[in-house]
Amino acid sequence: MLAIALAAGLATAGLAGAAAGIKPPGSEDIALFLILCLLTGVFEEALFRGVLFRSFAESLERAGTCRPLLVAAAASAAIFGILHVSGTAAPPADAVFLVQLAGKPVQAALFGVIMAGVYAQSGNLWLVSGAHAAFNALSELPSFATSGQLVETYVTGSPADLAVLLGTIALFVPLAVAALRGLARADRLA
Repeated sequence: MLAIALAAGLATAGLAGAAAGIKPPGSEDIALFLILCLLTGVFEEALFRGVLFRSFAESLERAGTCRPLLVAAAASAAIFGILHVSGTAAPPADAVFLVQLAGKPVQAALFGVIMAGVYAQSGNLWLVSGAHAAFNALSELPSFATSGQLVETYVTGSPADLAVLLGTIALFVPLAVAALRGLARADRLA
């Protein structure tokens, strides 16, 4: 998964190119960037896997639901995906924009399923928080290093960004399928 993040980051940086006239980041900027990636990973995993997924799974287990971890992962990943749709102000409603608008929640939901699978197997929220933070850092670092700015990773209307989005979706599918299979076999959290 981290290799996918780095590949996406390098593709984004390569397709977009370095922004003209922008000074590369200094050491303070890099430290803030890494702190932002870490805090985002910790916050999102604490909320989506530590609270939502865990609460859904425990409630579904008590209710005797068949495959509670699978259902909990799907529900928490769907919420995670929906909440990851954002875009630039007044974007054009062209085909690229619309495909990104549909694809971003799919990409985020697949990531959420993968993280739920890792969390269910390990029982370690710090592990998934670290993996999430590393994913964010690796996917953003190449563009950040060349431009000094955080790249918009959501709905931009850019064909290059769409290509990276579709590529990550395709690469996430087998990982998410493996996570879903593991969640379907498990009957409770680790």
